[in-house]
Amino acid sequence: SSIFKFASFIPYGLKKVLDYPPLKKILLFGFLLSGMFIYYGVSSISATLNIKDEDFIAANKNYLVVNKINTKIDDYLSYEKLDNINYILPSDSIVNFRISLDKYYQTQYVKTVGKGSISSINDIKSSDLIMGVMPKGEYEVVVDKLVLKRLIKEKLTSSAGFFNESDYLNKELEFDNMDKFKIVGITDKLEPNIYVNNSMFQNIISSSVSENEFDINRPDKIVDYNLAIDKNIKLSKGNLPVNDYEVIVNKNYEYEYPIGKKIDLKVNKQKLKVVGYYEVVGYLENNPYYVSENTIKINNIANANRLVIYSKDSDSTIKYFRDNKMNIYSSYDYSKDNYMKSIEEKMTSTIITSAIILGISLVEMFLMMRSSFLSRIKEVGIYRAIGVKKTDIYKMFSGEVFAISIIASIPGVIFMYYILNSFRNVSYIGPMFMNNIFTFTISALIVVIFNFIIGLLPVWNTIRKTPAEILARIDVD
Repeated sequence: SSIFKFASFIPYGLKKVLDYPPLKKILLFGFLLSGMFIYYGVSSISATLNIKDEDFIAANKNYLVVNKINTKIDDYLSYEKLDNINYILPSDSIVNFRISLDKYYQTQYVKTVGKGSISSINDIKSSDLIMGVMPKGEYEVVVDKLVLKRLIKEKLTSSAGFFNESDYLNKELEFDNMDKFKIVGITDKLEPNIYVNNSMFQNIISSSVSENEFDINRPDKIVDYNLAIDKNIKLSKGNLPVNDYEVIVNKNYEYEYPIGKKIDLKVNKQKLKVVGYYEVVGYLENNPYYVSENTIKINNIANANRLVIYSKDSDSTIKYFRDNKMNIYSSYDYSKDNYMKSIEEKMTSTIITSAIILGISLVEMFLMMRSSFLSRIKEVGIYRAIGVKKTDIYKMFSGEVFAISIIASIPGVIFMYYILNSFRNVSYIGPMFMNNIFTFTISALIVVIFNFIIGLLPVWNTIRKTPAEILARIDVD
């Protein structure tokens, strides 16, 4: 018969399935649902296992972190001089900044707080930029796309009209008690970095703003006098605080803090010594204490919980600090390990739930396929009795299995693909699924391969018997 020819078994299978009686066609709906839930399970598991750097990375990938335990100032300065160290920061490198959302008239006074990892402008070159230019001055910076992408995710930011990274080009970052920094370039290194001039490191660390955008700077804030002299303040009496642990205060406190007296405010456990007074000549929100840049650095070192190192040779730097009994590790690895621990329970529950859905769908397909075949056993016995070859019977049932996959199971996969695709931009649902050609292909292969296995396995179990044994079965009609 022509139905057993290799080229015609698929059209035969399609015709056979389309000719199913109405009651049996209900099985096709079951295969459709199974295909949908198989894609759901595969997509959910794939999304759970697909850990991207942007999900967890908090700082420059190249940074090494040293857990600081009472590091002395002299020790820190000696670390800076090591040949294999490009630069070292007395912090975790993460700073907060304010940015104005003044694109619309209604939001011209609205600001939001973002964060990034400060890095040296020397770490990048013009070829790393995806837009903008390299900085020319100290108050020009380059920001990585990931910093801006995280800002855009905030409802307040998108509501103010900031939808793309390009919207931030030439915008200004604000730190406490410092002039504004202009974003002149954007990179796409998948790191939350803010590239600044090395000379600005200490002041930016000291001037990191509160995550609360309405927070008012503390009145006991110490500030580098170089940031304000001749712009916001001028010396009215005494000397500038050029030496360590020296301070100038507002002239209104002249009688409370005479020159030469030490005030209660401490840096590195040492009280600051008053050497002069300033008066306000520009806008000043409060009355900070002005000290030298090096005093700011000493204060940063004294208050730092950890040190961040950018090294030319990570292996030798790690060895050096571990030989000195200090705990040092990769910032990237540390962030990833912490993230994995934080989502471990969620990952486990998601995978188990998705695996159960996947398993139930496969079992359902098996039962439906088995039910369909039980009514065909005597038909197989008759074919064998009249001399039809086993391979021809395999071809016949393969055509039906292929038809069921094409008519019902694969459309189920396609249907669920489009359902999940419609939710891809929903912040709470989109990340729960991986909806791409990879998951679609895997799901389709699972459906087709499993259909062929469960469709042909009972055929194999049956036709290995003699025609008489097949026809002698009394458990089927």
